[in-house]
Amino acid sequence: MSGLIIDLHARQLPDDIKVWRIFPGAGYKFLPLFLDQNVVFLDFPSLMLPEGPISWAEREDLRPRIALSNAVFDWTVAMAEYLKNDTSANPPQRPSSDLSNYSRDTGLAAVAKEIGVLTRLFGEAKNGDLVIVPGPARGRNFYVGVLQDDPSQRVRAELGKEYLGEHTLGRRVKWFPPIDEFLVPIEMSTIFRTQSALIEIPAEFLFTVCDLSYGTYFKGNHFASRLRTLAPEFMSQDAMDLSVLAQTSAKLAAKYRHGQILSYTLDEILSSTLKDEDQLSISININSPGFLISKGSSLAPLVFVVLFSLFTHGDAYAKPHSDTITIVNSLGGPEDACVPQINQIVKGALDSMGFELWQSQCERAIRLSENPKLKSEATVVSKDATNGH
Repeated sequence: MSGLIIDLHARQLPDDIKVWRIFPGAGYKFLPLFLDQNVVFLDFPSLMLPEGPISWAEREDLRPRIALSNAVFDWTVAMAEYLKNDTSANPPQRPSSDLSNYSRDTGLAAVAKEIGVLTRLFGEAKNGDLVIVPGPARGRNFYVGVLQDDPSQRVRAELGKEYLGEHTLGRRVKWFPPIDEFLVPIEMSTIFRTQSALIEIPAEFLFTVCDLSYGTYFKGNHFASRLRTLAPEFMSQDAMDLSVLAQTSAKLAAKYRHGQILSYTLDEILSSTLKDEDQLSISININSPGFLISKGSSLAPLVFVVLFSLFTHGDAYAKPHSDTITIVNSLGGPEDACVPQINQIVKGALDSMGFELWQSQCERAIRLSENPKLKSEATVVSKDATNGH
């Protein structure tokens, strides 16, 4: 096996990441506009905002802006009625866009909710935060995206024919593939479908959202990796193979964590125990296509996807020398401390694993890749290929 580069494709999440649920308007009418324009916005036609991130401190300045938007909304409703009736009377006149024509004296209670949602979307929601948008119940999909800019950076979003060509301001979003509602716990699904304009999702659901969208990621001392599968179900042999591979990865990661010298025979791998902080848990969701998620508070989940990729790559039975392996993370940030640690763990494992253990792990991983069709999200390429050879 020639020199190999393994890319983790693991997203490094900020410690203060949040998840926001945005409802796409009555009857889910804004959902196609969200997806087509790669934006999220609120139901405020002709919205004008002050520069910079907004907060409750700008509430006096926001009142006339909300009043203008409400007036434009009322005008679109009146125009729709006028056009439907095909009357010969003069059409309703569009409200002025001059903010000085709108009072700042509107009672605070009347606009407190509007000010709240505006400050959340254009003040609190940060670059890198996740947004969730529910689709119609009959479609069973949720849409998850990541905000692409700081809250002070807004984009113009078109509101379509119903709003007579009006526009609003929104936030730029990069969408993930849609998530089937059946994959989401019922208590989360209930929150997602609450028809309030914008809410923050409780922190307890953060990792479930990240599992379904990012798959392979790390945040603080939480690590997760995803393998995809096309299998309609897992057989008992598949579960056994998976368990052995996971235990091996967890125990190799524990060696690095605790500075221990472990023997690398299969019997010792299966009989040894791990401390709670070194455990690797796996959850399986078979939905054709489905996936499995491995999680832990150590590097074990990331070690797992790297080793699975090595065990199934090319002529897998030819164990690579540790000097020929390079692990990178194209999605990691400049302070990604995982890569050098995983390089050391995997190189140490390759130096210590005998051929018998290597071969048995390859056989298990190859069976999983061929029958349940497990596929790691970590990619392996030849170093020669990256040099254009």
